[in-house]
Amino acid sequence: MKQSSLIAVALAPLLLVACDLVAPAQQRDRIDRVAIAPTTLVSPPQPPALSAETRTSYQAILGQVTASGDLFFTRRAPTKVLNEVELVFFSLGRGPELLTRIETAMTADPKARAWLLPRQAWLLGRLGQFDEARAVAEIARADFPAEPDAWFVWAFANSQSASGSRVPVTALRDAIEHLLGMAPDYLGPGDTTAEGLRKQLTAPPAPTTPGGP
Repeated sequence: MKQSSLIAVALAPLLLVACDLVAPAQQRDRIDRVAIAPTTLVSPPQPPALSAETRTSYQAILGQVTASGDLFFTRRAPTKVLNEVELVFFSLGRGPELLTRIETAMTADPKARAWLLPRQAWLLGRLGQFDEARAVAEIARADFPAEPDAWFVWAFANSQSASGSRVPVTALRDAIEHLLGMAPDYLGPGDTTAEGLRKQLTAPPAPTTPGGP
């Protein structure tokens, strides 16, 4: 399903109106998710250059999400849809705004913390706030152990070299194995997968350069 259609399906019942979003941009203008969704926790990326058509489509999606208030987040949009919305916010240079909206939604409906707290941790990492990302991920895993996202984000946040985490790799592997037992086909924030992180954690360390540190 194309991006605009996917988000429209999620927004329609939330807004109780038909979401007639702008048609998606041509496939050649589609932003490659890998270019803006991190495989490691790094400083916030610069927004990519967007064609006029893509920008118009993204702004339409942004407008629909904004018009829904907290409802889009508190009604638990599907992971794939929330990932697409995240793509839109970051592509338009509004990643911090998405973080604020999620934090506001959790205040409005504390029950939403179960699925929004892991996303908050993920976004903090994307925005370069590594200590905060690890701290929130720790709370999410402790408070909501039945949530697959909580296990994934905890393992992800503590597995990246930039995070400064000292959690043993064995503990991270155990967390991913636990997650895969809960959700074998798990898809997480940024369209990342538990299987992909497991491969990263089990890969042999890179060989050191002779004469190096």
